[in-house]
Amino acid sequence: MVATLVRSIFAQPNQAEMLAQDQREMEQLARRFPKAAMMAAEAAEEVLALASFPKQHRQPAGPLSPAG
Repeated sequence: MVATLVRSIFAQPNQAEMLAQDQREMEQLARRFPKAAMMAAEAAEEVLALASFPKQHRQPAGPLSPAG
């Protein structure tokens, strides 16, 4: 579920939309999984570091990336 939320953030067309989506997703996550929301909030700066890049360059590193 968390991976799906993160993907929805990266699917946004620009930085402002990514930040807004992040806020919506963290609120949703906090309702069901408060500990996961806390961890995600702590990682938000790193996760959103790519937000200023053009969309085609925002492929997240790590387990969210397809193996290739």
